[in-house]
Amino acid sequence: MSTYCPSCHKDDRIYKVSAVYSGGIEHGTFSSTDGPVHGTSQTVLSGNLAPLPKPSISCFVYGCSGLFIASGALSVFWLLFSLLSLGNNIDFNELLGLAESLGSVVFSLVVGVGIYLLASLSVKRKMPHWKAAMDAWNRCYYCDRDGIVFDPINETPPAIPVGSFNDYLKKW
Repeated sequence: MSTYCPSCHKDDRIYKVSAVYSGGIEHGTFSSTDGPVHGTSQTVLSGNLAPLPKPSISCFVYGCSGLFIASGALSVFWLLFSLLSLGNNIDFNELLGLAESLGSVVFSLVVGVGIYLLASLSVKRKMPHWKAAMDAWNRCYYCDRDGIVFDPINETPPAIPVGSFNDYLKKW
């Protein structure tokens, strides 16, 4: 069974979106006025047909979470050092300072772990939508004659303008 474009009703110039996307990316060495440049080039069409990025925890979130956890760990060592250096005579002000330090340790660890857990939960919640969008992306075809994208299984809308394809994927 052949797949036909819903606009021109022909099958001679249709291609899988995934093939058009990967065919529009060029890796290699390019010449410039400053000499050879190593890099990647991508056509506008390939960029418009790109899949949605996979949800992930950003480096910023890892950094913030790690900073709070490291701060908590360092506070634990400082607290232990303070306890060992006080000796047997502990007055109320020193005890209050140790209690504040313990509060800072707990706060840092709770915030650091909390940031990481919230980010993980957000990624976990977005993953089913991303998988559905990737399924749609893998089903879609591009008609070179009409410059449209279509999904042979989900025929609403029948023809998707290339510039709106990313919005179509986001609805999943």
